Amino acid sequence: MSNVRLQEIALLPLDQRAARIAQLFAEGAEAEAAAAPRAPEKRTRLRTRLRNLAFWARPDRLSVALTALAAVVGGKFFDASFAPRPRADGFCGVARIPNGEAAIELYARGLCFDAFPGLAALWSPPRRAIVRPADSLRLPGGGLERGAAEAILDRDFERHLDLCDAQPVGAGRRPAFPAALSELFAHGLAHSLELRDGAETQAVIVGVAIGRVFTVEGFFARDRASFARAVAALARHLAGLNFSAVDFRAPSPQIYGLPIELISREGFLALLAQPGGARAGRWRKPAPEKAPDPMERQRAA
Repeated sequence: MSNVRLQEIALLPLDQRAARIAQLFAEGAEAEAAAAPRAPEKRTRLRTRLRNLAFWARPDRLSVALTALAAVVGGKFFDASFAPRPRADGFCGVARIPNGEAAIELYARGLCFDAFPGLAALWSPPRRAIVRPADSLRLPGGGLERGAAEAILDRDFERHLDLCDAQPVGAGRRPAFPAALSELFAHGLAHSLELRDGAETQAVIVGVAIGRVFTVEGFFARDRASFARAVAALARHLAGLNFSAVDFRAPSPQIYGLPIELISREGFLALLAQPGGARAGRWRKPAPEKAPDPMERQRAA
């Protein structure tokens, strides 16, 4: 869609924009049908674009799409596009696709983001769904000692991103911007946990550590029990690092069954402002605790 057409749409009354957008999409589809046959790669790109257009053309998402369109036409990106107060559903505006540095600024403001065609949609949910690390023992099927599975930290990060991205829709959570997460991992700010049974991956959790909060950006699991055990292992590790919360953003069906606590937007910002938290760097599995030495105990007495 050309800039001239975008400007024409921006000048129309709001109630006429949706019809004009739909008309342009229809004209584009007719032009594509009349064009010469495309190579398979180009047809794949076209199908992806049409799926994205169909997703955002739904009535319940059209207002967000029009807001983003207005931001594109007006050149309002990043800081200028933040709403001073989030809407009731938590929508805050749009931004350029973030790199690692920009993503950290978003997290520090308590914002999360989703992929939008060519942009990032910014959100500040009115209720954040968190798990307290101290509640890891209450997680269903929580103890790794109940099976042969092993929790592995910060290994094969790119493969973990691929596993999260390749899963079926609704099975877990796909990372919105894997490139930004890879950059943050290189700086020791993004991390991953893999629950593995032998050579088979049972579950993966990928996220970003900001202060004493770990925000989950993607996860994959073979089943709910494996996911609960992975969350339990992550929570125990974070408890040892003095973290306050595992942030799952907004409630979703994938996290039902976990000991979720819903806190207000203000409460979540207060968690982010707490001092402390883990230093940047790779996570390593802590060494097992040693049994007390009787001789040391006698000398101490």
